[in-house]
Amino acid sequence: MLIKNFDLFELQNRIQKIENLGDPLKKLQELIDFENYREELESMNRNGTEKGGCPPYDAVLMFKIIVLQKLYNLSITKRSIK
Repeated sequence: MLIKNFDLFELQNRIQKIENLGDPLKKLQELIDFENYREELESMNRNGTEKGGCPPYDAVLMFKIIVLQKLYNLSITKRSIK
């Protein structure tokens, strides 16, 4: 397996190219203040971790994922998980 050597500023240059093209995720973040929904989202959370288990994912993060799925017509199916 061939490993590519990255130069010192390659990551920074790639990020700059994406920003110059107009990052749709950044625009979405500017348009929607997701934190306004935190209280309501967390009130709906019934995680059942009182008896143990992993803590739940952040409610706002999960909401962002759902918005992106709907916006880009994405879905998670059993077939895509395999």
